[in-house]
Amino acid sequence: MSLSQNTQRQFERREIQLRALTPAALPTETAERLRRTRQRANDRTERLHYRSDTANGWD
Repeated sequence: MSLSQNTQRQFERREIQLRALTPAALPTETAERLRRTRQRANDRTERLHYRSDTANGWD
């Protein structure tokens, strides 16, 4: 068995384990709220990086 096949099997096993641990699906409104929260966090991080770049003269 090659290294890449072994790695692929490990990923597949890990994915199966994670699916067994997580609930089948989030309610729609909970999933939407989680997505919006993640998006706001990403936007905030992006703004902070942009500000620090321009403040340090990287722009």
